[in-house]
Amino acid sequence: MTTDRVPSEGGSNRGTEAHELSVIKSLVEAGLPVFVAQPNPDYRPGGKEEPEFNFPARWQTSGPDETVLDLWEPGWGLCLVTGHGLDAVDVDPVHGGDPDAQLASLTGRGATVIAVAATPSGGVHLYVASTGIGTSANTKVGVDFRGGSEDGSGRGFLYLPGTHRPKYSGTGYTWRAVPDLGLLQGFDRAAEHRAISEYLGSLGRPIRVEVDPDTNEMAAGEPVDFAALPGWLQDLLNDLGPSFTLSDGSTSSDRSARFH
Repeated sequence: MTTDRVPSEGGSNRGTEAHELSVIKSLVEAGLPVFVAQPNPDYRPGGKEEPEFNFPARWQTSGPDETVLDLWEPGWGLCLVTGHGLDAVDVDPVHGGDPDAQLASLTGRGATVIAVAATPSGGVHLYVASTGIGTSANTKVGVDFRGGSEDGSGRGFLYLPGTHRPKYSGTGYTWRAVPDLGLLQGFDRAAEHRAISEYLGSLGRPIRVEVDPDTNEMAAGEPVDFAALPGWLQDLLNDLGPSFTLSDGSTSSDRSARFH
């Protein structure tokens, strides 16, 4: 990583359990919510019905609570809730994402990368500051965004280093560059939002500006890739078609608008 908008790589103890937990503890102490997830005993590699982990109910509303780390055991998932200070670009080479190219594209537009984690699929999580942009997914380009809107909707989560995925034969996440939370101090939120928005737009997911009918304030929304949604949600949205009445009284057949 050669750009000055990316933190330096960590020390020699990277990848140890104690180190991973100490990094996560520092995130919680900084006010970032983390939750743990038990492995699902019914999960079978290659299966499509059962998840790898059993996630806690209402994980989206998790708060920064250090005591949850006391529950963690080796083999459990460690997860960060996005939209509370840190978001991330999730680059997956399995679906065509190029980690180095996406890092260069993101920082080249002026976004500051707070941390970089390597993923079991050979990809990366590029952590950026939360700016109110919600989670969006598009497996067609191999890049997803995990964020959260100002109203609490659109939260996502990220597996943190210390998590080992049964799906990838127990391979885990590691820090390539540990979080430098000092980069969050005094940064220009508007500039970061603009840079991330431009980056997402370069992937064919421009940030759409809408009017909140209750406050008459402008709010950001992201197009939804219909094909990337879970099958059950696709079925529900298809049942609501082919046209919808939006909050302003107009009609649309845009599933993305209906989803939001």
